Amino acid sequence: MIMIGINGKNDSKIYQTTSNIIVLFDSTLDVQKLKDVIKKNPKLIIISFDYESHKTLLKSKINHTVSDNYLQESDLETIQNHSYKISEWFNGSEITNFLEYNGINLGKLYQVEFHYLLVPFLKKFVEFARIFNTHSSAKFLVPIALYDIVYSFTSNVTKLHDNKSSNEFLYDSIKIPMKIGNTPFQLSIPRQYYLKFKHITEKIIQLLLGSKNMSGKKSILLVEFDPIRYKKFLRLGLKTSLNFFFFNRRRPSIWNYESFQVIKSSRCQIITPHDIVNNELLNTIKKNIAQVDVRIESIINHNFFESFFSIYGYSFWKPIKQIFTDLTKKRIYDAIYEIELTKHMFEKNKISSVMVWSEIGFNEQIVINLAKKSNIPVVLIQHGLYYDTVKAYEFNKLAGIFPFYSDKFVVWGKTLEKYALDIGIPSEKIVTIGSTSFDELFDMRTNNSNFKEDFILLVTSSPTNNFASDLTVKTRERYENTVKKLCEVVLKLNKNLVIKLHPFSEELDVSKLVKEINPKITVLKTGDFSSLVRSCEVFITIDISTTILEAQILRKPVISISVKNYQFGKPEVFSSNSCIVTDIDNFESNLKHMIEDSNFKEKIIENGNRFVDNYLSNQGTACEKLLLFLENL
Repeated sequence: MIMIGINGKNDSKIYQTTSNIIVLFDSTLDVQKLKDVIKKNPKLIIISFDYESHKTLLKSKINHTVSDNYLQESDLETIQNHSYKISEWFNGSEITNFLEYNGINLGKLYQVEFHYLLVPFLKKFVEFARIFNTHSSAKFLVPIALYDIVYSFTSNVTKLHDNKSSNEFLYDSIKIPMKIGNTPFQLSIPRQYYLKFKHITEKIIQLLLGSKNMSGKKSILLVEFDPIRYKKFLRLGLKTSLNFFFFNRRRPSIWNYESFQVIKSSRCQIITPHDIVNNELLNTIKKNIAQVDVRIESIINHNFFESFFSIYGYSFWKPIKQIFTDLTKKRIYDAIYEIELTKHMFEKNKISSVMVWSEIGFNEQIVINLAKKSNIPVVLIQHGLYYDTVKAYEFNKLAGIFPFYSDKFVVWGKTLEKYALDIGIPSEKIVTIGSTSFDELFDMRTNNSNFKEDFILLVTSSPTNNFASDLTVKTRERYENTVKKLCEVVLKLNKNLVIKLHPFSEELDVSKLVKEINPKITVLKTGDFSSLVRSCEVFITIDISTTILEAQILRKPVISISVKNYQFGKPEVFSSNSCIVTDIDNFESNLKHMIEDSNFKEKIIENGNRFVDNYLSNQGTACEKLLLFLENL
């Protein structure tokens, strides 16, 4: 049998074997274990199930194929579209009543986290369904991570190792930005330890900040806000009739000296469990968790899932049931605590309005629901440069950027206002104010000439787990090859290169790859982004990123290198020709042209300026506009 997969490779020499033993190999397995198996069965078929295992097998010169080759391009689109539908399992009419607690659908709270694990699961499930159709009589040797999927099709399966591993989910660990001297880094700690540490530090911080007189003013609740990003907004808030309360349950309100100074100088209040929790509340939470625990068993064992969790006519409920159960129990127990805590927070504090930057966050959903019950207006603010296309609707909906529940939607300018109207957001909800977090960049722009432009800056955005196409070997190879070739091109042109990695905790770290090319290339995970942009000669990004706007505000020429293709169409930032959009094959000629031709470079900068003028209203004064809006709300 010959198969041409999504990588366009002819795998005939692999599939012509008559072996009846197939090894499914992933990154959890030791390659030496595989070599031992090969010695006993030299004609077996080996299929790698992720990018890391594929690279390991290549390095060890072990003949194999990749699981991607069992899929067609249309399968990736089906998997992606199906993942949106399945991630909304909590809306099933048969089970919705079981999930309601204080008027809140508990299943919806962790939709994003479930979707993040669902997409890779669906890809593996569909791949094995196709493998089994081709090799239904084979014996399968598999890692634990794939055992349940394979066993749902055949009992002719053996685990390659018996090490039991507990499921770790997206938010089970927390990445905290740290800095020693001039060296920034991230500290990763388990969520339960982080919460204990946060509990202690918040108590100390409250003692240092002292109590503040909040009487006679409107109180605005800021949910999961970064005080440094909004420092100008908070500072100007001192001149208004507004008080600001930080209610950060996932992220710390203060994590370094700068954030401490912002909170202290702007006289903001931090709401913590110390202000709310007492023995009576803890007993209520404990009792309610016990009651909900009984309901969870009813939910998990409901026959709804057997048919709803299916794709291409195959039910995948059995192999995903344990993962789903573990996540559900973890997050529903968390939800009871957070709901009761938030409910008492609203009872204790007189909140005039709530401001969030996403409707899909775990704690944001809880706050929004309880605020609406108390007729407290909720304001959703735009927080990034989005794919403003109709085809991106489902993903944007999942990302929580639309005001389905909020009373007002504060957008940065006419472009997103039009997009919101096009996808059906009522005009009375939309308020065009501008970006408060960019106001300081406009202030910086006047002094930009004082910075020496002595390097090329690359901001990465790697493939992630919430897109099926991002999980393919083809896409991940393209990403690494793009970074590698980009480094080589910049060095060839005798330019210094600084690489700023995306702060998302699950971002693929290309540090090692880059250092192998040239150890002198600077790679940063954290640090002052604005200073980097101001000092760069050319700004480069992978695909779309909010950082494009930041670079354009500071009058930097931007090149976006295409790596991923989500079939979303062109967002306004690209269709307006505000930056150079290229693939890696044409990158060198574009960069060289920009460096050597000052007129061309200036033209790109001017195109960027025009886009900024169209995209951002009230440049440099958005903070004042938003404060005035909140005063009058």
